[in-house]
Amino acid sequence: MMRVLKVFLLIFMTLQVVGQDYFIKKISFDDRTNDGVKIFYHQDRLFALIGHFCGNLECASIAELSFNGDTLWVTTIPDIDVARSTITIYGNTITVSGNNDPYNTQFRMAHYNLNGQKLGETIEIEHPTEKFTRMFQLNTVKYGDNVLVTGTGEQNDTAYSLIYVMDNQSQIDTLIKIEPSSKYSVMWDVEINSNGELLTFHELDQGGSSEEYRKIIKYNQNLDTIWSYTSEMHNGGGPAVLELEDGRIIYTKYADNASPHHYALRAINPDKTIDWQYQVSNGLESIGNLKQLKNGDIIGLGRFTNKLFEPEINRSPQLFRMTTDGELIWRRVFYELDLSDNESRSGGVRDIVEFDNGDLFGIGEMKYDGQNEVFVFKVDADGCLDGDNCGLRQLITAVKDVHQNKGIDIYPNPSSGVFYIGLNEKYYNGKIKIYNSLGIEIL
Repeated sequence: MMRVLKVFLLIFMTLQVVGQDYFIKKISFDDRTNDGVKIFYHQDRLFALIGHFCGNLECASIAELSFNGDTLWVTTIPDIDVARSTITIYGNTITVSGNNDPYNTQFRMAHYNLNGQKLGETIEIEHPTEKFTRMFQLNTVKYGDNVLVTGTGEQNDTAYSLIYVMDNQSQIDTLIKIEPSSKYSVMWDVEINSNGELLTFHELDQGGSSEEYRKIIKYNQNLDTIWSYTSEMHNGGGPAVLELEDGRIIYTKYADNASPHHYALRAINPDKTIDWQYQVSNGLESIGNLKQLKNGDIIGLGRFTNKLFEPEINRSPQLFRMTTDGELIWRRVFYELDLSDNESRSGGVRDIVEFDNGDLFGIGEMKYDGQNEVFVFKVDADGCLDGDNCGLRQLITAVKDVHQNKGIDIYPNPSSGVFYIGLNEKYYNGKIKIYNSLGIEIL
């Protein structure tokens, strides 16, 4: 039973509350394959980047989501094919960039306000003299006064990792070509550390799988190289890197058995020695993203397989939490049985953000009838949809149906005067604190 309280505020305010409902639900943007790419928590609002199709061409949408995972608005971007992290939000501007599918001979960029309205025209990122083919963009990041667009491209049978430095007028200031290879050179990830330095994470192959290796380069704010690390050969794997405040760097690599779906994590010290290495002992996993939480713990995102379970887990979406010393704290797998073949649905978790109370809000995709569908979720700090029933497998029967109500409903939200709080009597002994938009407790 819900008991409703009517609350009057005598000052003008905007109320923004992160509720205690935990859920996983499906959101659709197109009737073909959808990929949940990126989630942002910016100015107390949630924004998502989705990759999908516009007709026969790959394109994208940006959307604002409520804290309950509902879509508030969607803007389709028909002329840009996005990738794993080709969006950045700064101030009141959303910048999206990517490829010009199907030709992949240039990068593109477009700007939007925080309500999804386009600002100006789509910009073609093309150097006047340096031309490339088979280009693929992977990251967009705000760096000082510039925006960096990074990826890969081929030129005269040589592959390069590329950094386009865009000025505040979205014009090319500098093009940096690095790590040439006759086979391939891919810049998978970029990160800005706590000192304002730029890390780039590369996968290189100089001729075959036995010559595949990783390289990490650190730049100062003038984009001069100040540190680099090169792994041993046959060290490919996942696409993520993360630098800790103490200077240790964690990156994804193949596990020792070198299975294409079995990744590991390696932590290296500033002197380039190996500090620790972690790989799951029972099962296979792909790690597509690494995030550091407010208390310093690491969250890994991707897929997980364990065929010893009954029914088995086969490339299901997962997230795990570990200490900075490589000790696993917990692992959660979103598991749904596909009745057509009695196997778990494949998918992956792509990105998460952390709220101030420790809750995690994430995005990913899961496969239905041969097509990916985007799902969003909110779990507690232990990765649980239901704290009273939480183990390795977070069982779900249908993505859109899982919703654990924790007994509170607040509306309208935001509010500038009067709002209502509905409380389940089971939880009525709890406390409610109200904050204004500056984070100041007022009631």
